Amino acid sequence: MSHDGAIPRIIGLAASTRRGGNSDTLLRAALESAEAHEVRTETIVLSDLSVAPCIGCQRCQTTGECVLEDDFQSVRDRLLVADAVILATPIYFWNVPSPAKAFIDRNQSTGARKALAKKRGASVRPDGGRALGALLAVAADPTPRFVGLKQTAEALFRAYEITAWDEFLVTGLFEPGAARVSKECLESARDLGARLVEAIVA
Repeated sequence: MSHDGAIPRIIGLAASTRRGGNSDTLLRAALESAEAHEVRTETIVLSDLSVAPCIGCQRCQTTGECVLEDDFQSVRDRLLVADAVILATPIYFWNVPSPAKAFIDRNQSTGARKALAKKRGASVRPDGGRALGALLAVAADPTPRFVGLKQTAEALFRAYEITAWDEFLVTGLFEPGAARVSKECLESARDLGARLVEAIVA
């Protein structure tokens, strides 16, 4: 949380490989609702980034830094100072699409950084404050299994010392524009954004 009177910041991680699809639409609704409550928002499209897969070298375990240098570091640094994060994703084989998974896997180094900070009695977050995380997921299948996705999201949030706060899981949306014509889904996404602002300023 911001402690210096700064305007709170919410980052939306758009995991879809399809721009303007259902998870994008609902993320935009959530963030626009949050903006109406005087917070700053930013959307990071993970499929637009240049993020190489983790190579499993384990060197981050001693340094807290990934040896691969690309767009990962910039996104990591922004997430470390965000007051809240919304991970918005479609379901691909019960998890996130591959560009998003590549980014998440690279946070092996963030987890290592967190462990090293803990040994010093410090937080991985520069201000030492708390942050909240929300999962917004859309599945075409009317009866999907969200367990794997939820565990992946929780693991990502834990690396950043972000508390998993709430989730909005949508089923049965297949056509790309289905969310735009679903008043119920849009309203639920807007409600998520508004409640998230309330939670981070409380």
